[in-house]
Amino acid sequence: MNYITFRERFHDYACMSTEQVLAAFPDFDRGNYSTWLGKGYIKRRDVEHLLFHRERAEIVTRFPAFVDSL
Repeated sequence: MNYITFRERFHDYACMSTEQVLAAFPDFDRGNYSTWLGKGYIKRRDVEHLLFHRERAEIVTRFPAFVDSL
């Protein structure tokens, strides 16, 4: 799964839990959390909850080919 698919599913959420992510995407690779946290696409609110970094998420959504090339 790529970040854009993840973002499209949860873009209306102010915060999402890891349980919600696994319910929506049963085969979700938890390693994506580390990758997306490292790139600044999401932030961790606490151990079980995540938030989108709004500015970075907007860039990824608008310019996916550019972001994939980084």
